[in-house]
Amino acid sequence: MFQQRSSLLTTLFLSLWATLRICRADRPPYLHDDQYNEGERGRFVQQKYRTSDLEPPMFNMMTPFSGCDDGSYFFMSPRGNMPDATFYIMDHDGAMVWGPDHHYGEVYNFQVQKYKGEQVLVFWAGDDSIGGHGEGQYYMLNKHYEEIKIITGGNDIRADLHAFTITEDNHAIFTGYKVVQHDLTEVGRPADSYIWESLFQEIDIETGDVVFEWRASEHFPFLDSYVNPNKATRNDPWDFFHINMVEKDADGNYLVSTRYGRCVIYISGETKEILWTLGGKRNSFKDLSDGEATLFLGQHDAHWYKGHEYITMFDNRGDWFHKIEDHSKGHMIKVDLGKMTAELVASYVHPDNILSTSQGSMQVLPNEQILIGYGFNGAFTQFTWEGEMVCDAYFEPRKRMGSGDVQSYRDLKSNWTGIPLTTPAIAYEDETLYMSWLGTTKTRKWLIQDSDAADGLFETVQETPKKGFETEFDVPGGKRMRQYVRVIAVDEGGTQLSISPPVDLQDTSAIWKGEAPPPEQHHDDTSPSDSDSTEDHHHSSSSSEEEMSGHEHSSSEGHAHSHLRADLNDHTLLLALLFLAACFAAFLAAMVFGCRCLGFRRLRSEKDVLPMPTLRDDGPVRRFVEGVLAWVPGRKRSWREGYAGVPTTNGSGRGRGESLVGVGAEMEGR
Repeated sequence: MFQQRSSLLTTLFLSLWATLRICRADRPPYLHDDQYNEGERGRFVQQKYRTSDLEPPMFNMMTPFSGCDDGSYFFMSPRGNMPDATFYIMDHDGAMVWGPDHHYGEVYNFQVQKYKGEQVLVFWAGDDSIGGHGEGQYYMLNKHYEEIKIITGGNDIRADLHAFTITEDNHAIFTGYKVVQHDLTEVGRPADSYIWESLFQEIDIETGDVVFEWRASEHFPFLDSYVNPNKATRNDPWDFFHINMVEKDADGNYLVSTRYGRCVIYISGETKEILWTLGGKRNSFKDLSDGEATLFLGQHDAHWYKGHEYITMFDNRGDWFHKIEDHSKGHMIKVDLGKMTAELVASYVHPDNILSTSQGSMQVLPNEQILIGYGFNGAFTQFTWEGEMVCDAYFEPRKRMGSGDVQSYRDLKSNWTGIPLTTPAIAYEDETLYMSWLGTTKTRKWLIQDSDAADGLFETVQETPKKGFETEFDVPGGKRMRQYVRVIAVDEGGTQLSISPPVDLQDTSAIWKGEAPPPEQHHDDTSPSDSDSTEDHHHSSSSSEEEMSGHEHSSSEGHAHSHLRADLNDHTLLLALLFLAACFAAFLAAMVFGCRCLGFRRLRSEKDVLPMPTLRDDGPVRRFVEGVLAWVPGRKRSWREGYAGVPTTNGSGRGRGESLVGVGAEMEGR
């Protein structure tokens, strides 16, 4: 009975402590912070953790994205003037969900696609210093964050960073560049000049075979480029087209965006010919918006929306040498392919008039709201269909925008379910327990368990909700829990997902990052078994503990020892409380009865008076003491009456004879 009461006392104590002290280890994002926007907090403000070496960006929420939380996540790859740039999945509160465990180099175009009916992560990594488009390859990760494919081009082509999509028949379509020799006499350059050939390929992901390839120089006139030829040599080829987007539609044709052609073209999947052009020098459409539907500059991320009803794009409205306006915007263009008309039905402009001279994205979300990523500038914004801004976040100081310090080629949102194969990470530092599990999207709470031995029987002592990436739990005094502690990740339905390695509380700087555990420790999308019931999460039965820990139960002697240790801890706590109560009682006795009862030395002369701290003449402490002294037999009725006339010496250099009342009045006036 005493053991049960002791265990109950421990649990109640920890629960009360957790209620008062539990908090997120993540620092919350800044909220409309002027110091952030002035760059006083740094050019790239980052979050830091104790259980992970990753340092994702800290957002400055100009309008919090909590109001736009639809259960999806942000996919971004910030880079620029920063060391070891990488890519992240972030939630709407600005907390990291996942980042890679090793460095891939420069990363662009991080997004979610579908391959063979399953969601996958894809991104480009390589050398982005080549020609403004880079050379590299695309990586594909599954829901366990394992690399399952590395995709590169065929016909001696390396994939560039701009565009990558997976079709329903599991083909990959991506852009590429290659230096080729070409006759440029029509634009005033020699016949043996060189160009950057803009192209795209469609390949079979399984076999690597090239299914379709299109090259701009074979179909797009050089005279239609808005960029004047440079030297056009092998070492400095002319980039006349600059492809930055390609998308295949249900008809088997391709929508292509050319930055230097300032237009979007529609290409036949059979003949490769250009069927029509929106914008540019050979515009095929009647503009119903006074030229605004067909006038854009440096555009990116062109897509079909609702079949062939709309074309969406991020219109940079400028490049390194020209600009139409002082701000970039998203465009929603309604096209009628029967009448060949185009109408600008909506534009999405940031209220701070952000101008991005390169990169950028526009995404129509399932709820028909619009997410704009500003590419060359570290910001992303969500709008209603009509153009009203509803959420807005910076990950670069507003004052530094335009500098290129912080960039992200595309900022996208998507649903994602991540099931990492690692185990949770746990750290113990300064009597605080930190826990996280990189990549998990199902974890909703943590079970905290303790034991006398690393391989002993662990018992649940606390349950706490998961908030942010890294949750912290204060261990009261470091002594209310047994020596070894571990945590269990639990989903919304109560299923235990994975267990951390144990951490030794006597090791004051322990950090344990779990490796991939045995398969039985992970629960995929299968239904929980009976042993995973909610009741088992709160009551450490023999069967559930054997299943989850993978260890045999402690011997009866060790089990009894654990209860004895808990009892001793409870006794220690009670003794400490009794000692504090005794001290407080002694203090009250001294205040009430003074020297008569306790034998303290009474004041006999001025020399006996010690310097006393100055109190306000009408302060609450003075009033309290006067009230107490009024009831003490033989005492003066007030503080002032008893001590105001006693001379004193103090550290301020005042002479003898100054009363405490005068000192108090002077201090109050400062």
